Amino acid sequence: MRTPTIPGTVRRQRRVASAAALTLTATLLLQGHPAQAAGPAATLDPAAQAALRDQLVASAPVGSSARVDPATGKVVLRVPGTVPAGLAATASRHAGRVSVETTPGVIGTYAGIVGGHEIDGPTGGCTAGFMAVDADGRDYALTAGHCTAGGGTWRRNGNLLGPAVGSVLGQQGDFGVIELTGSYVGQPLVNSYVKPPFLSTQPVRQLAPLPAADLPSCKMGRTSRYTCGSILAYDVTVNTAGGPIGGLIETNICARPGDSGAPMWQHIYVTNPVSARAIGLVSSGTGNLECSDPANRTYFQPVGEALDWFGLSLMLAP
Repeated sequence: MRTPTIPGTVRRQRRVASAAALTLTATLLLQGHPAQAAGPAATLDPAAQAALRDQLVASAPVGSSARVDPATGKVVLRVPGTVPAGLAATASRHAGRVSVETTPGVIGTYAGIVGGHEIDGPTGGCTAGFMAVDADGRDYALTAGHCTAGGGTWRRNGNLLGPAVGSVLGQQGDFGVIELTGSYVGQPLVNSYVKPPFLSTQPVRQLAPLPAADLPSCKMGRTSRYTCGSILAYDVTVNTAGGPIGGLIETNICARPGDSGAPMWQHIYVTNPVSARAIGLVSSGTGNLECSDPANRTYFQPVGEALDWFGLSLMLAP
């Protein structure tokens, strides 16, 4: 299958300081040493120190930090990577009051999205499937293609996830992908709200080859939550109101509207904690039947095909 190009994140261009007075500062920063402007400086009162701290960090790159050193009264600014020329110039104007350091670490919040989380977009409510990464390390969430077919922006609990950047729906399958450009970070986990020995989340450690081993398979969706059952057949084509969908896995696992995109996996019992082997994403099913009905069926998109199509790798736990 062909691999379409996913629009990448626009990268910031770095500006280089041209003022001769900043040359020494830039050299020290690249060597990993704190840089500070020379010369005496009057001691600032605590309110002025706090104001300077907030001014500097607000103009610093995302992932920076700033604090007031109580021993010296200086504002210590830590910047990931290279210090922008404008920020270095601002620091130099506060002679003796600012110390600038560089660090390889980028600070960010830790709101995570995992398989089984509820997500909302232009087409309504769906479920996040497995997390994935591209060659440049960007995070993505897989879900059903009929969820992302309209494109648009997706959210979780009202907070931004990012745009739908790819969708396939038809004989080639039912899968889509959302680039995580908002406040959420992809995590290699699936929700599993069951009793011990399972945890509330399970690490994803393998991608299952098809056909999968003869073990119970489970899924977590926003509507029917955690349900398990058996794989019955592979390479099934179903005819939905939107047209035929091919290459699906047939199961007797219960699913309901809103579960679309939900992850299906098998438990790996030989690991501690118990982990997950990724199999598929909820596509369609017999939502008009009770889960206890022997005729109940749910169809899943093989996750490996979705990853190959978009040129992504499954996000795996260590």
